[in-house]
Amino acid sequence: MGVKKGKDLVICLAFLILLWLPHAKGDQMTLIVEKRSVPVYLVAPGRVEAEGEVEILSRMPGKITRIFLEEGQSFTKGQTLVAFDPSEIKAKFNAIKAEKASFQQELSSLRAEIEYAKVSKERIEALLKEGAATRDEMDRAMSRLNGLLSKEEALKERIRALQYNEEEISSLLPYLEIKAEREGVLLKKYLREGSFVNPGSPVLKILYKEPGFSFVADVGEAYLKEMHRGMKAYLITSEYMPPKELRVDSLIERVDENTRTFRVKAKLPPTYIPGTFGRIFIPVGLRDAILVPRSAIINKGGLDGVIVKREREEFRVVRTGKSWVRKEGTLWPSEVMGQMVGDEILMEIISGLKAGERILLPK
Repeated sequence: MGVKKGKDLVICLAFLILLWLPHAKGDQMTLIVEKRSVPVYLVAPGRVEAEGEVEILSRMPGKITRIFLEEGQSFTKGQTLVAFDPSEIKAKFNAIKAEKASFQQELSSLRAEIEYAKVSKERIEALLKEGAATRDEMDRAMSRLNGLLSKEEALKERIRALQYNEEEISSLLPYLEIKAEREGVLLKKYLREGSFVNPGSPVLKILYKEPGFSFVADVGEAYLKEMHRGMKAYLITSEYMPPKELRVDSLIERVDENTRTFRVKAKLPPTYIPGTFGRIFIPVGLRDAILVPRSAIINKGGLDGVIVKREREEFRVVRTGKSWVRKEGTLWPSEVMGQMVGDEILMEIISGLKAGERILLPK
């Protein structure tokens, strides 16, 4: 009796498993197409640089008020090396804040006028329907309201521009002082106290006592607002090596006038060789995409497509995008992770398939 119950339980479990599995037809199974989130990577080429003897550059324009060390003197991590005159940049910052506050106050008054103009327009509109107002009065009310609304948009645009300028200048305030990243010695002073410098001008040459290594890349200015210190990044220096996880630790927030790029640095362990070229991949967001197993893509007559399961099976031409590798539940672009035997490879579908459709897969 116990043996019979055991057999019945095995048969029941097998039946449930068959119900759970994707529908199979012959040697094929079906898959319901879904949208999923995939990472968006900023990709930038660069190289490994040693950071023993380093030139310290100014990151902002201004006058040097003090250099705290003489050549040959040692310094500690976090020690202030150079100070710039803060008066000009702070005056500009305060002037922008005051101008923005003035425009905001004007905007507040204007919005009160707009509300009054809207009420007047509605009142004249009601009187016009009753024959107690003229079309000319209605036109004048509309013209006044439209003029006030145009003025409101102009003020809002001006405030947005001032806000951008305020944020830009605010980002320079930390650079009024140059501090040491780690222990070292001052080798040379290129400038004297009282000198005026431009962004990118060399100020000091220093020697770090414990040389480090960084991967240095130039990134397009469009990403300047999205970048910040501490961001995760992945470095690839060889197609045969897995990506090395790093953190962005330095941003030179000055755009080169010729290349329209800014410089990003990420610290490396001493196992890397200076001069080694590579690419850095920095996740900057997510986007939706339709991904299907690469095995579902069939090539017929030079055209890529899939078999769509509807009332009947049909070959559907699709346009494919980049390939992705899934490792330990995480999606990687194949150019980041590379492809190895046994990896699950997914292809991005740019067009030809919609979420919710059913396709056939090889078993």
